[in-house]
Amino acid sequence: MKIKISYATAEDLVYLEKNDNHIDQQKVKEKVDRRQVIIVKDGQTPIGWLRFGYLYDIIPFMNMLALEDEYRKQGIGSKLVKFWEGEMKKAGHKMVLTSSQANEDAQHFYRKIGYEDAGALFGINDEPESVGDPVEVFFLKRLK
Repeated sequence: MKIKISYATAEDLVYLEKNDNHIDQQKVKEKVDRRQVIIVKDGQTPIGWLRFGYLYDIIPFMNMLALEDEYRKQGIGSKLVKFWEGEMKKAGHKMVLTSSQANEDAQHFYRKIGYEDAGALFGINDEPESVGDPVEVFFLKRLK
């Protein structure tokens, strides 16, 4: 296994548009163009990505971290996040944020790699029937 992590390019759009179904394809392309998507590959084959934006247009916020199932629990996700954190630190940021629903295992991953609980919101969703959805837990990591 030869893991390579880099900013996504136009070559990665087919993979991202097929797999990142949380935002529309035009938004995926815009994020790639703005260098807000980081791709991880096994050789030349994409196996996951990290997509981010900025809270208040200032604080880097990881919106999506995804790996193909067979590549999970091998340290690849940690390497992908560390790459992103390094890029954010080089850009002058002192902290990064992310979130996870309280009923998702991802929260344990974030705590394990040094993220601290930073608050929560109840039932945030753009659907009226979302009231009562699981709590969204926010996590913060200070970049040293």
